[in-house]
Amino acid sequence: MWPHINKPAAERWEIARPAVVALAEQHDLPPENLMTVSTLADIIWPDDLDVSETALRQAMTMANVRPWQQDLVAPMLVSVLGAHQLSAHHGAEASASATKPATPSGDKPTPASTPSLVPAGM
Repeated sequence: MWPHINKPAAERWEIARPAVVALAEQHDLPPENLMTVSTLADIIWPDDLDVSETALRQAMTMANVRPWQQDLVAPMLVSVLGAHQLSAHHGAEASASATKPATPSGDKPTPASTPSLVPAGM
């Protein structure tokens, strides 16, 4: 359902939830004791999610995540979501540069390839 409502959040979920489960297993904890599904969802849902450790810890504090849970989860989320954000950003740049039309002279647009900003008839 998330991909239809908020695709970026769904992508973050696909990365963050398995990482939380793996981290819980490393510490012999049930994943729900480390961070509940609903809490993780609330934290990673915002479109303008800041994946800095400070911002994630603030979001976790607002969600009543205990300090020991924050100490385990926040650095891991910074790592996995930061890497995802970086790869998504580079993917968008590559896509944008692939769709930019080439100009006849290479880097600089020529007068013929630059649209006129003066309205017709002036």
